[in-house]
Amino acid sequence: SIGNDGGYPNTFYDVANGTDLIRTIAEEHGFNSDRIIVVGHSAGGQLGGYITGRFRLKPNQPGYSTSPLRPIAFVSQAGVNNLWDGCDHAEETGSGAVISFLGGKYQMYPERYVLSSLAASSNLSVKVQYPSQFLPLEIPIQVITGSADVTVPISQTITLAEQAKIAGDNCTE
Repeated sequence: SIGNDGGYPNTFYDVANGTDLIRTIAEEHGFNSDRIIVVGHSAGGQLGGYITGRFRLKPNQPGYSTSPLRPIAFVSQAGVNNLWDGCDHAEETGSGAVISFLGGKYQMYPERYVLSSLAASSNLSVKVQYPSQFLPLEIPIQVITGSADVTVPISQTITLAEQAKIAGDNCTE
């Protein structure tokens, strides 16, 4: 851990450092770190996408590694996968958690949203359209959300599934 402050960028450094320890733990406990499946729920779904897509990070981005762990599959359970939409619909997506996590709206910090959102900006209120930095993930993806979920709208799952398939990923919902 790099400190007690969550949010951007510290959460990404913490998650990256923790993920990098998996190889060490695997050696110590005798399991295969080449067979890791990442499963994340809600905000953990967003972080799971970040872990899974870390191989696409650039050297100046939080959590970059020359040799990141490459999971073999990713499961997002009601994941907040489109932070652009989460910002525009803040009260319907975790009561404003996206804006709080990234320290402001995308109009102020678009680079934070690019780094944090598995899905590309697809909502019309984003004046400049930003592609997903992470897709394709190049592994199987399973996305799941309950149709009556009141914390993370099902549109989060639908958007990721559509964009992942367009990018060439094997994504089931």
